[in-house]
Amino acid sequence: MTGQSFVPLPGSERGSLPESQQLGAVDEAQQIEVTLVTRRRAALPRDLVEGPATLTPEQFAEQHGTDPADLDLISAVLAGHGLRVTSADAGARRVRVTGTIAALSATFGATLRLARTPDPVTGQDMVEHRYREGGLQIPAELNGIVLAVLGLDDRPQARAQFRRAPAAGARTTAPGSTGPAPTTPAPGGPPASCRPGRGAHVLHPASGRRAVPVPGGRRRDRPDHCDHRAGRRIRQQRSRSLLRRAGPPGALGHRGQRGRRGQPARGGP
Repeated sequence: MTGQSFVPLPGSERGSLPESQQLGAVDEAQQIEVTLVTRRRAALPRDLVEGPATLTPEQFAEQHGTDPADLDLISAVLAGHGLRVTSADAGARRVRVTGTIAALSATFGATLRLARTPDPVTGQDMVEHRYREGGLQIPAELNGIVLAVLGLDDRPQARAQFRRAPAAGARTTAPGSTGPAPTTPAPGGPPASCRPGRGAHVLHPASGRRAVPVPGGRRRDRPDHCDHRAGRRIRQQRSRSLLRRAGPPGALGHRGQRGRRGQPARGGP
């Protein structure tokens, strides 16, 4: 590789590992696979990003994926460094490259070492992995074509944390606390967390989201699936029930007349 020129790869910097146990150098003869992210053939138009225009996956790959000429150039350049392209996804703009750690480190300017760090999920289990510090380089012929090199440093990444919502009727506070009692939907009515309340913090039994009281006794941040029309229907049913008990229009005390219940309306007999 004498006479080869390289350029820095922007955005490839990696920091040090806190609370890590250093395990020494990696086996440079080991074969590993990395992923290259390439540029688009053409920028995405605004009407495609914000709508309403749409494309099929094949059309998207052909118009905005990796240019076949870029793929050919990447394969040729990396072959000169002892690396091999094993697969390419033009639509996703991903190119998988295989080679020894020694060849990959020399091509992309990385010094890989082994370390053991806490698992970001549990915080307790130790995970052994490769790591590097600083930035990467790429062959000058691929400048502007390769945008990222992934997989040299395979330190564990943080994962999304999901919590299961409590079952209906289950306690929503820790044992021994003085929090509110569990709430359950009333028969025939909207869920408990969708109804007005004062000073209570409850969790919806299905979504687990918190209902926050606000001045006036109504809660905000209601679960998305709550039927906010349920309360309106109940009020309408109550109004119709009162009208039926009051009798037909013109009867004594009918709602809407000026007279009070049990008294004749003005202008009446």
